[in-house]
Amino acid sequence: MVLRQFGFEQFIPRTTELATFYEDFKTSKKLLESVRKAWKHPEDKKRQDVSIKRWIGRASKAEEMVLKLEETNESLQEQCRSQDIIIANLDERVDHLLSIEQTLSSEKENAEREAECWASEAMRYHVQADDARNYALGLRGIAQQIADGEPMTRNEFHRFFGLIRDGINEISAYDGPRLWKD
Repeated sequence: MVLRQFGFEQFIPRTTELATFYEDFKTSKKLLESVRKAWKHPEDKKRQDVSIKRWIGRASKAEEMVLKLEETNESLQEQCRSQDIIIANLDERVDHLLSIEQTLSSEKENAEREAECWASEAMRYHVQADDARNYALGLRGIAQQIADGEPMTRNEFHRFFGLIRDGINEISAYDGPRLWKD
């Protein structure tokens, strides 16, 4: 009965004194192991060996799966790091290209304004050139009339000197490119 309380089956021979057996059982751990081994059924031992082998196989498969998952996780983290670096480089390039685009658009606007200014200046000089051409033709006509010996009327005389006066005023008002420094 004592052995049954410790989990052993009751196959104790009736000739053994229980008190002596109990004392030996308490004092000797080797005896406990030998009793356990001797009283176990061989079928239980085989079942236990098979279940232990299965458990070891499952544990090794689980460890392999964990190792594979860790390797996969590391490779994915490395890919994420490399993609983060690529994204950062692309962001820098995009920012650089946007700044170049803004610079080019402001330069284009400045060039268009400058072109408009030059076009208005060219138009003004063109008008001044036409006025000077007309002035020169008028002076040439009057000079030819004087050279031919034709007398000038009072109106023609005033017109001649008026043209000269207008020419002098235009020359003094001319603010185009200067050939000398003030």
